[in-house]
Amino acid sequence: MSVIGVAMGSITGGLFVAISRRKSMMVFSVVGILGCVLSCVPQMVVLCLGRFVYGYSAGVMLIASSKMLSEIIPASVMDNGYGVSTNLSISLFKAFVFLFGQWVPKDH
Repeated sequence: MSVIGVAMGSITGGLFVAISRRKSMMVFSVVGILGCVLSCVPQMVVLCLGRFVYGYSAGVMLIASSKMLSEIIPASVMDNGYGVSTNLSISLFKAFVFLFGQWVPKDH
């Protein structure tokens, strides 16, 4: 459910970023926290909704953060991998979380 939210957030993130990058980062940080809180409720529907909300906010912030970095960092330094580093680090850490989740004890 979170992957669908990230995809939809990445697709529609350009609309929010076009309005204001800073405001969209602040608003979707709060939306992401709300999604995390909803994910703690032990009901399946609310848990799925919380994962979707968090994924959507992560998708928007993925677009907004890379756009902000490309505007803030000087062009002479930009070729050193700053544009790719944000998306690459988010993807790698998400893969680590999935990998470490294999050792979480299962309910019986």
